[in-house]
Amino acid sequence: MLDGHQCVLEDPTRLHYEPHELKVFRNLECEWPLFFTYQIIDRIYAGDLEEAREYRARLERCLVEEVLPSGFRAKFASFPVFSSHPPLC
Repeated sequence: MLDGHQCVLEDPTRLHYEPHELKVFRNLECEWPLFFTYQIIDRIYAGDLEEAREYRARLERCLVEEVLPSGFRAKFASFPVFSSHPPLC
């Protein structure tokens, strides 16, 4: 997947990239937290609560909690970008 959405390599001023520019995003998966969320839901419905807890722990390591000016607490996805294949959180 060649998608750098919301990663440090993304240029937020750009709407899209030309095909030859996408190589900078090679081997970068930006949706790990969403993947873990799907796995948690899947494991709960499968009745495997232990594995659901394991995915929850992995998800928690990818999130950054902040208190917004409104006082609400929010968790944002945070994932590193490595020069080689990135490990899952």
